Amino acid sequence: MALSLIKTALASGENDPQYRCHYAVCLKILGRFAEAERTYWEILREHPESVEATQGLHALYHAIGQCGAIPVRARRGCSPRYQSARHWHRDAARLPKGRT
Repeated sequence: MALSLIKTALASGENDPQYRCHYAVCLKILGRFAEAERTYWEILREHPESVEATQGLHALYHAIGQCGAIPVRARRGCSPRYQSARHWHRDAARLPKGRT
């Protein structure tokens, strides 16, 4: 519904970069990533100072896995804070004994 309303505004001659950014966001939400990217780049060609278009393009690339967006494990699973220290003495007992 939002996409059709924005299309209507754009068809009536509204050339505000904000409307076009909203249009690109709708395309991204619908999974039409290539069209959204093309829209962001058109905005940036005409309005290079558009912060919304730059941030939207970055968010789009992040959503599709570019810009170094590599899935990482949850912090809780790899944090030493959540590792059990209950039986640390068993590991210490297995260390070689004697003088070094």
